[in-house]
Amino acid sequence: QDIVEHFHISICLLFVLIENMLLTNAYLPSYKLAVQCGMVLGTEIVVDIMKHAFVGKFQNLKPGVYSEYLKDMCEKTVASSSINGYRIVKFNPLVPASILLRIAVPLVGRSWRNCASTLSMACFVACALCLWLVLFCLKLALGWSLQLIARRFLKYYSTTRKTKAK
Repeated sequence: QDIVEHFHISICLLFVLIENMLLTNAYLPSYKLAVQCGMVLGTEIVVDIMKHAFVGKFQNLKPGVYSEYLKDMCEKTVASSSINGYRIVKFNPLVPASILLRIAVPLVGRSWRNCASTLSMACFVACALCLWLVLFCLKLALGWSLQLIARRFLKYYSTTRKTKAK
């Protein structure tokens, strides 16, 4: 469940960056703060890699355990619909969604206030709708690609296990 933890940390760091942008009235976050946020996320990933290495070493886990775990996740992914894929890794989307809304509302409000004419407001709404459409298509593509990758891995896993059994 490390990927869920990394996603939550990324959302929280994005919150920090955008709050800094709003407080300093800037359109981009400061370079120094962005580097520090990147270092926090990078350190978290390195710590997780080291943690898994130590657990694998001291618990005498063989590398085959991870392929069995991946097979189990792929079977669950294929059995579920792409809408409910987040439940497989026990991801609760409401927490990051609330943080993203907390970030987006002041940011959108500031951008809306900068729209002086009706044409610029129409462009702003059109851009917001296009962004929503792109994100919606990205969600669909992600769900379909996860299904496709899971099916391909299960096919690969079944063929490699048959050849090893002979």
